Amino acid sequence: MKKMIEEWVRKEAVRKLKSKDMRNTIKIIGKGQFDQNGKVQITWKYVMKQGDHFYISELAENRECSNMRENLDDLLLDYQESEKWKSDPLEENIYIDVEAEEMIEKELIHNLQGEESDLFYKMPRENRSPYNRHKAVHYAERWWNSRNPAYPKFKDDCTNYISQCLAAGGFPMTGFGNRNKGWWYRNGKYSFSWSVAHALLLFLAGSRFTREVKTVDKLMLGDIICYDFEGDGRFNHNTIITGRDANGQPLVNAHTYDSRQRYWEYKDSSAYTPKIRYRYFHILD
Repeated sequence: MKKMIEEWVRKEAVRKLKSKDMRNTIKIIGKGQFDQNGKVQITWKYVMKQGDHFYISELAENRECSNMRENLDDLLLDYQESEKWKSDPLEENIYIDVEAEEMIEKELIHNLQGEESDLFYKMPRENRSPYNRHKAVHYAERWWNSRNPAYPKFKDDCTNYISQCLAAGGFPMTGFGNRNKGWWYRNGKYSFSWSVAHALLLFLAGSRFTREVKTVDKLMLGDIICYDFEGDGRFNHNTIITGRDANGQPLVNAHTYDSRQRYWEYKDSSAYTPKIRYRYFHILD
């Protein structure tokens, strides 16, 4: 049974890489973890090499394996209880990536030195705190393949996850109480823009605290990319930038098909089409 699962994980990993540049992938690591209800979470790690640099891209997927329940005793994969975390969604008990810290610092210094000042125009802060990219990225790393119990769970969770990352970074909420307005979460209730991909796009496009840019190279860690896979004008996915590859291209985290440090274009996704459209949003500090 274990060998069968391991072989399945290996084949799935290779299948997911078919549209990638295999020359850059030097190792694939697949791991399966079963729970007592016959569900399995498969995590793949792709070790990528660009020149003298290495980075790890990760994907996670949950599968139902109810037909295997009777055979769980034969598996040599240990069942592990989920970690118990505090219910405060903004608790600072989150993952810290030292390399990401350094990249954020460099990008902020680059900004303060006045380069590309037309992009990084400082809006009046009024009574709001500046967007904290460190906390947004840290949150994205901590919860990339799990769900914060302080928030509702969604089958299509990409926008809910991105909203949580923005909230962790201190992005200001507006429109409380009206689901059709603003962007907000309070006491288990939330705006449509909190959980619906196209609604979040519309909110970001009209917000005083964002600036839409034309090219992805203008974005920083903690910024947002929106995806219209079919090119029909209806955007159906969102990601947050959490790193860069050796060529300086953004790597992103996302939910639904949980991804960490994934190349931003999503050409390896089954949802990708040649008609895909992207929109890029820089969060004003």
